[in-house]
Amino acid sequence: MESVIELADGQSIRSETPSTNSNKIPIPSALQEEVDPTTWGKLTEFDNLDSPTPQQVSSHIGFLIECWHRRGITAQVLWCKFADEFEEWDKDRWAQVPPRMVKHLRAFLLTNGIFVDTDGARITANLERAAKRPSFRAWTMDEINTQISRNAEFGQNMKNPDFAANIQTASKPWQP
Repeated sequence: MESVIELADGQSIRSETPSTNSNKIPIPSALQEEVDPTTWGKLTEFDNLDSPTPQQVSSHIGFLIECWHRRGITAQVLWCKFADEFEEWDKDRWAQVPPRMVKHLRAFLLTNGIFVDTDGARITANLERAAKRPSFRAWTMDEINTQISRNAEFGQNMKNPDFAANIQTASKPWQP
């Protein structure tokens, strides 16, 4: 029997067996203890849960991160995906995210070109603000230099001229 899993980016993954973990994106070892394997990759099921557990919330976020990572989505395109997924989340919904997953999500976003304040405020409040911005927020040179000094992977990404240009350019509305 074949099942189809719809990824956050609109692509589908086909699986030969409809097992409880029927997608082809395995749970990373760093997240094994943080997520609910029965909901990993089941985005529609998560959307239909009335009261997800912290592990189910972690499964949802962790799976999205893995999808985005595998597709190499960064900067403005990543912000669009992130905002689309999380713009409706409020303070109470963010409060359901376990602290380790909050830090994992923030680190992933920063590494891949989405500016998230690291100003000492609650990380979840900063993630919520980033998701609710009306458009992609360009990075300043000071912010880039600070992040390079904190995050070697971000520094590697900055060696790619397209990535560097993308995070320093504000998205502009289309004009006919």
